[in-house]
Amino acid sequence: MSAEAFSNTRWSLVQQLHEADLPLAERALDELCQIYWQPLYAFVRRSGRSHHEAQDLTQGFFARLLETKLFERADAQKSRLRNYLLASLKHYLINDYHHTQREKRGGKVIHVDIDPEVAEASYNQQAIGQRTPEQLFDREWALTLLCKVMADLDREMTGRGQGRLFAQIKATLVGETTEQGYRAIGKEVGLTESAVKVAVHRLRRRYRQLLRREVSDTLSADADPDEELNEILAILRS
Repeated sequence: MSAEAFSNTRWSLVQQLHEADLPLAERALDELCQIYWQPLYAFVRRSGRSHHEAQDLTQGFFARLLETKLFERADAQKSRLRNYLLASLKHYLINDYHHTQREKRGGKVIHVDIDPEVAEASYNQQAIGQRTPEQLFDREWALTLLCKVMADLDREMTGRGQGRLFAQIKATLVGETTEQGYRAIGKEVGLTESAVKVAVHRLRRRYRQLLRREVSDTLSADADPDEELNEILAILRS
């Protein structure tokens, strides 16, 4: 399988975890971890584990994904990567943790990078009120998708020499801007008010495109991306 196959969907990464090509599988694991470790960490943390335990368990879970056919136990949830990963994590916490701990002591566990300070800071910010571990996981998942889309937009606009403009108008994606606001942005970046409005309109359209694509990448081919997108937005509003 070629390296180009990596960017198809997040589900393709899950499938590649069990390819015979170990370097490809490890790259798939690393990409999944980098994108999705934070909601999983939040779930483990909210379930009553300490900061250090949650870090070890999240790392162990991703390593376990590479070493076993854990995904086959979550077939009923396979239309959504969000549900699949959470179901697999719950299974790991119940059945596989002690096995992985034995392998860890034997030096066999695969290490995946998790920034403990970022993990705990995000957890402390979101773990408020009476949210269950599942509710916190869903919220962190939604925020993860939004942050990735914003990073993609930043790269796109910076690549076109519009990084300064993006820094000024990105806040318009989550709120309305007054006429005075458009004029102020225009003065800051050297554009007319009308040009700023056009840029904001284009940015919002591209934002919706990227967000829908990101959501689609976490679903199987027969799932409805609009249904999942509406659910993600509802989670953020709750």
